[in-house]
Amino acid sequence: MSKYAENVMLIMRVMRHAQAAVKSRFVQQIVPKKLTIVQFNALLHLHWYGGESGMTISELGEHLGLAHSTVSGLVDRLERDGWTIRRKCDTDRRQNRIQLTEKSQQLFQDRSESATDFWHQTIGQLTSEEQEYLIQSLTRLKQVMEKPVWPSYDQLHPRDPGHVKKRLEAELDELAHAKLTSIGTRFILAQMAEQQNQHELAAYLKQVASEEIRHANRILDCLDMNKASRQRCLI
Repeated sequence: MSKYAENVMLIMRVMRHAQAAVKSRFVQQIVPKKLTIVQFNALLHLHWYGGESGMTISELGEHLGLAHSTVSGLVDRLERDGWTIRRKCDTDRRQNRIQLTEKSQQLFQDRSESATDFWHQTIGQLTSEEQEYLIQSLTRLKQVMEKPVWPSYDQLHPRDPGHVKKRLEAELDELAHAKLTSIGTRFILAQMAEQQNQHELAAYLKQVASEEIRHANRILDCLDMNKASRQRCLI
């Protein structure tokens, strides 16, 4: 193995070990508190973005990328265990705002002190010169990785100017055929419904089929238009 390859492997190994050490310290903090990672993330977002007023269920859900019902259950468990509290919104009494309790505030205070202690025990063992050299090296690595020298996907897979237009025409054609198939199926079902004296169902199926005919005609019109007309159709 070349010296260059050895250096790359060493850098990757050190980065993995550093990430594992930080993750291990993180788990050590939340496991004794009987918190799941999702629960801790919710508290973390309330700590970072909630401020003194807190956040609504919807706001917290947007931050976490979770559904309203999921966040509601999550907050219920946090409130049950004393991590959060619900208070009426001052501007809209119909809404509750989720706020951190003193128990949560103490958790983040302890976490900050623990993080300081962790970095003191690791980075603090390096001399000032070693720390400065490490910062310069990592900063340079960050700059290199932000501006990769390898070609982009578009450069590796160039597309002709008409690619998008051809793809659009193909998709519209497929959609038109699917619509026509669906229309035929609905008319057949309508005839079957009439034979069974289910006139209300038959009328509904015919109405839906008529709407699909109108949509199919518009799609076919788009396919037959010239380029300028097609652009207006998309708008």
